[in-house]
Amino acid sequence: MLLSTNGFLLKNLKRFILSKDLCFMKMDSPENNEELKIIFEDYKLAVQTQMHFNEMIMRMRTTAISIFLAVIGAAAISLQYNIFLSLRCYTFHASVLIIFVGLGMMISVALIDYFYYNKMLIGAVRKSYKIDDKVKDKKLLGSDFLGLSTLIRDAIGPPGASSKYIKLFYLIPIVIGTVFMLLIFIYYKQIIN
Repeated sequence: MLLSTNGFLLKNLKRFILSKDLCFMKMDSPENNEELKIIFEDYKLAVQTQMHFNEMIMRMRTTAISIFLAVIGAAAISLQYNIFLSLRCYTFHASVLIIFVGLGMMISVALIDYFYYNKMLIGAVRKSYKIDDKVKDKKLLGSDFLGLSTLIRDAIGPPGASSKYIKLFYLIPIVIGTVFMLLIFIYYKQIIN
């Protein structure tokens, strides 16, 4: 819904920006129209940046989950075979190593997502809030045109409120994978023919 709303916003934004009748109520001087065009361009860039980071993050998350599921599947299939590895005094099935590598990949993606890409998205969202605050009391052609970011924030919470969902998104598969790996490590013993 957000993307379609922002798509609508961006399409109409250009029409409003290029309109010669652009003006805030009681602001019809050429200087004020120029300021309005700059504000709209700034807002448009902030929304496009949010959309870019959202798309990039969603692609990264879906790819990470797909790869992790493939790794878990490979580990499950490898359990059909009697492939054991020895490390000092421990002997364990090869699937433990497969799952361990998958968990390492999942943790790496989670760290990059949470501490890098999500922070950039939050920065873009905060920029939109600043623009919303700048023009919140002004009307454009009789309606308050900007303010979408603030409305979304009011509906879902401030930037960073999503961090618990991001943590949960990664924590669930990591915990399940860890439990699966430990169960195999502890209980799956080598069958000697």
